[in-house]
Amino acid sequence: MASYVAPIQTALVVFPILLFLVFVPVLIYQYRKNGAFLTVKAVILYSFLFYLVCAYFMTILPLPDREAVAQYTRMKIQLQPFLFIKEFMRDSYLKINDPQTYMASLKQSVFLQPAFNVLLLFPFGVYLRYYFRWSLKRTMFASFLFSLFFELTQLSGLYGIYPRPYRLFDVDDLFLNTLGGTIGYLMAPLCTFFLPTIEQLLEKEQKKGTSIPFFRRLTALGVDYLVLLFFMGLTAFFAKIFRLGNVFEREILWTISLNYVLWVILYFVCFSYFYKGQTLGKALVKVKVIAESSQLQFKALLVRYGLLYLVFWPLMLTPFTFLSPFVSSLEKSGAKQAQWLIIVYAGISFVLFLGFLCIVYGALRQKPLFYERWSKTKLVSQFEYGSNQENEKIKSLEN
Repeated sequence: MASYVAPIQTALVVFPILLFLVFVPVLIYQYRKNGAFLTVKAVILYSFLFYLVCAYFMTILPLPDREAVAQYTRMKIQLQPFLFIKEFMRDSYLKINDPQTYMASLKQSVFLQPAFNVLLLFPFGVYLRYYFRWSLKRTMFASFLFSLFFELTQLSGLYGIYPRPYRLFDVDDLFLNTLGGTIGYLMAPLCTFFLPTIEQLLEKEQKKGTSIPFFRRLTALGVDYLVLLFFMGLTAFFAKIFRLGNVFEREILWTISLNYVLWVILYFVCFSYFYKGQTLGKALVKVKVIAESSQLQFKALLVRYGLLYLVFWPLMLTPFTFLSPFVSSLEKSGAKQAQWLIIVYAGISFVLFLGFLCIVYGALRQKPLFYERWSKTKLVSQFEYGSNQENEKIKSLEN
């Protein structure tokens, strides 16, 4: 049992790192494809990812010593089909006419190992039928290929890391794994009866895709800020090469501010104006800025993004940037004014933090935010409920 628990424990450590790497790309893909990403669907999808990680570690762990593997002389490949049946009949305690041997035989390795190989791909078949809506033939073929991947991984000595295989390539494993995926496919309706159907989830996503929830805004904001930081860093790099000033020093903080303001105007205002209210982040999640009553104007974008990026967000860093050095120096000298500056610093930070929470609250409630009201612009989704594309997708799944 310990040999099965250890791979799961390893997967629990590795999975958060893998989740961090794939979370944003998957989120962007779902927003582009369906306009929304339901929590239930996210849990199902990432549980499938966790299952794949566990299955992989179960086939390669525990890792033996490399020098010890070099001394192995046992065979590498077992090509005799259904050998597991012969071994069970030969080594099992089972006696058909003696019921007392039934439980004992189920605890033997000659039964547990084949049973584990069946169970290993059982969830695979369930996921492929329920979430991906694959057919039986396609699931069987995918299960076989998945099993073949495991066996080749073992046969290659973990892709050449080991001088020879430390586990046996067994043709019976291919059969048992494929059988497990097939049984999982057939049992999927029983295993997922308490979950909404994929058609229901798509219907909910289609309805929700017309709205713009907080995380959809946040995803677009995150991508846009990465683009902004990239161009700011590029400008700073060339400024340093051509000796235009070291933008990383506090003494010339104005150059950092100038760099920030320049790219906010170029990227968020100018780029968005020429591309009809879209930045790269907004295009990825399929939202755009429009004017409430007329055609989108440059002035409206300047007001919108000026209030959001040139006024409010830099204020979040103002107390730390300008007051922190004075507080530190006064504290070292023991000056009484330090206490008052700390109070002022804390007060300004608290007020700005409340403002940030108001933005988050307004976005969560999908209410017009202050910069949207003053610029007379709004963010809209490019998905329409009942669109032909989504209807065809649902119909194809039903068929």
